Order: sequence, then C-alpha cells, then structure tokens
Amino acid sequence: RDLRQRQASIADERAASLTGQANRGGSALIDPRSRTCSVSIVAVQEAARRDHPYRFLRARRSAYDGSLIGGVPSVPEFCSLSLEDGILLVTINRPARMNALHPPANFELAQIFEEFLSDDSARVAILTGSGDQAFCAGNDLLDLAAGNARRLPETGFGGITHNFRRTKPVIAAVNGLALGGGFEIALACDLIIAADTAYFGLPEPKVGLAATMGGLHRLPRQIGLKQALGLILTGRRLAAADALRLGLVNEVVPAAEVVATARRWAHEILACAPLSIRTSMDIVSRGLEEASVELAVTGDYAGTRILQTSADAQEGPRAFAEKRQPVWSGR
Repeated sequence: RDLRQRQASIADERAASLTGQANRGGSALIDPRSRTCSVSIVAVQEAARRDHPYRFLRARRSAYDGSLIGGVPSVPEFCSLSLEDGILLVTINRPARMNALHPPANFELAQIFEEFLSDDSARVAILTGSGDQAFCAGNDLLDLAAGNARRLPETGFGGITHNFRRTKPVIAAVNGLALGGGFEIALACDLIIAADTAYFGLPEPKVGLAATMGGLHRLPRQIGLKQALGLILTGRRLAAADALRLGLVNEVVPAAEVVATARRWAHEILACAPLSIRTSMDIVSRGLEEASVELAVTGDYAGTRILQTSADAQEGPRAFAEKRQPVWSGR
C-alpha cells in the first residue's frame, strides 16, 4: 500500500509539473515510456493541445515494441507538426537520412495519421519532407544494413500506404526526391504537388528489393501499364515535368512554393462541405474496386444516403439562393 501511495504521489507531482509546462508551451520532461500516470493527465493533454496540436499523441500500447505509452505524453521525434485553419502540416524530419524512414518513424507517422483521422478540427493533411533535397528517400537502408528488424504498422509504409478507407484528403508536397517507399507514400496520397526539382522513382530492383508497399499496384493504375513498367523494370527516375505530363502530379511549382501551393489546394478543399468530401472519396475508392463503370455507378453507397439527408445538403442550396458563402456543419 505504501508503495502504491508513493507511486501515486510521484505521478501527481509529474502531472502538476507537466501542467505548468504545457501552459507555458514548454517541452514534456516525463519519459514517454513511463508506466506511471495520473488521471489528471487528460487535463494536461487538453491544455497542451490548445497551443500545441498533436503534441501529445494518443495514449496506447505501442505496436512497434509493445511498450506501454499508457496516458503519458509522447512528443513526435521524427516529424514536426502544425495545425492551422483545419490543415495539418506533417514534415518528415530526418534530413541527414534524406528523410528515409526506419521502423520508429513509420510507427510515429501511423499514429499521427490516426490522430488526424479522428480529429474533427483537422480536415486536410499535407505531407512533406524537411530540407530541399528529399521528400522521402524510402526505406532507411542503413538501418536495415545494421541488422535492425523491418517492422511496419498495419497502415503500411509511412502509416498511409495500407490505409484503404481513409476519408480525409492527404496532399503530398514533394519537395525533392521521392524514391522507393517515398514514391509509394506519394502515390497513396490523394493529390501531389511537386517541386520543379523533384524526381520520382522505384529503384528497389537495383538493391535486390521490390516496391511492395503499393507502388507496383498504384503506379500502373495511375499512369498506365506500359509507362509504369518502364519505370518499375528499369528503376529509372521520373522528373517532375514528366510526371505532370503523365498525369501523376496535379501541379509543378518552384521548390520554394511547394508547401504554399499545397496549402492553396487545401483551402479550396476546405471551401467544400466536409461530408461531401468524405462521401466523394469513399465512392471513388469503392467504385474503382468494381469491374465496370456500370457496377460502380449502380453500387450501393451508404454515404450517399447520409449526404442527401444532411444539414449541409440543405445549407448549400440555401446559401446559393441567398447569395452568401455556405456555413458547413459537417452533418
């Protein structure tokens, strides 16, 4: 009993200290893998989140190594995050490794995107890389060469390649090289804005691997079989201008403007009804699984019925008739 009382006292002291730091916008000093926490940590998380969105990731047991996060704040280590006007900006922050991802970075991104999908205040995400050389150079081969195990979250490389039912848009702001898994991440995003210095490629065969995180399937669907095989079988790099010509990217801009341009696209999405965006994404995704356009068009989509009876479906025409901007509720 004395031991439990002492642990509770320590936990309360830690939580009180954290509360003060959160209110000051400081960094959490508690070990993120500590197994001791106080119920007051919820208030700490809420206070910190107001000024530092996504600073504290959801408390749960880590799928990477099984350690207990258990309610104690965990600060992103391999990414930087900002949330402004409904747009979450995620920046992969491993420039010394060309923003290549090792297992801890993959699991961190998976948790970030899980938070994004459950956060009503965030409607669009932008994913980019730090520095001016690489968006993401794929798998961290140096980490693999060191003999470390290759673990991946259920949602795949970058926490996104295997998330097939995502209903919030993610924009890839490709600021440099997007190679291997980095290209596969971009392919899994809904829109791609590329710097004029960006290059795309699947060089896995050159190192005895294969693009098994979706690249071998998404690339032929997006640019056609022959063009895709030309890249897959040779490991060639594709310049941003050629990617635009093939319909792979939405816009090519100077490198200094890539994130700002992605934000412009995000704001255009934000001007639309949230439920319309979610329903449209779901229908596109499910429709592409059908064998014919007829089956896709005549398919039964529950989201359509929800949309048709939603408050936003009434607000849109009303705002148009009243010659004003619609005020979306997402319901």
